[in-house]
Amino acid sequence: MPKLPEAPERYDRTNEDQFRRAVEIPLDDLLGRSPLLLDELVLPFSATPIFDLSRASCFVMTLTANITSSTLVNGRPGQPFRIVLKQDPAVARTYVPPTNLKGSMVISAGLNTVSAQDYIFVASLGNAYATSPGVVGM
Repeated sequence: MPKLPEAPERYDRTNEDQFRRAVEIPLDDLLGRSPLLLDELVLPFSATPIFDLSRASCFVMTLTANITSSTLVNGRPGQPFRIVLKQDPAVARTYVPPTNLKGSMVISAGLNTVSAQDYIFVASLGNAYATSPGVVGM
């Protein structure tokens, strides 16, 4: 890490520029140090969605067709997250969870209903584990 410049006796604009460079933290470093991302991400429908844990901690999707496979990536140790799936108002759809998502619920087949479940990512095992049984049919 760069050292901060010595405090000048008199203010000088060049010292301000040196200080700014010394304390800047790249955004990626800042996000990497954050224990939680508390954002909700509404995903457009995809039959093969990617739940990217570096982007959010709550993923919401309305199903307009079946999810045939899905992927979970970029989890950090101990990172909690939630998946919320809303059924199509006309036809019941199915959901295939990511292979590294353990204990995933079977979503409700009720039209226009919502199913939600909480998980935690365990980096040392490369998997996420359900921390709730999930709530279906809301």
